[in-house]
Amino acid sequence: MPQASGVVRVLHPVEVKMGVQIGVEATKSFLRLERIAGYELGFGHVICQTREPYPITRDIQAVPVWAI
Repeated sequence: MPQASGVVRVLHPVEVKMGVQIGVEATKSFLRLERIAGYELGFGHVICQTREPYPITRDIQAVPVWAI
């Protein structure tokens, strides 16, 4: 949703989990951000103990804690 100035504000959610294999259930809290007026929900990440990055959903990726 563009603002009056033409600027689109986007939230990129990040969550930290202790697990190695993260599933969709770990990203449910990201959906709450869709309710914030004036912002779009962008690509998100779950920081976890996986060895390699992998997609959780089309818009959310698991990222190794060692990569940050």
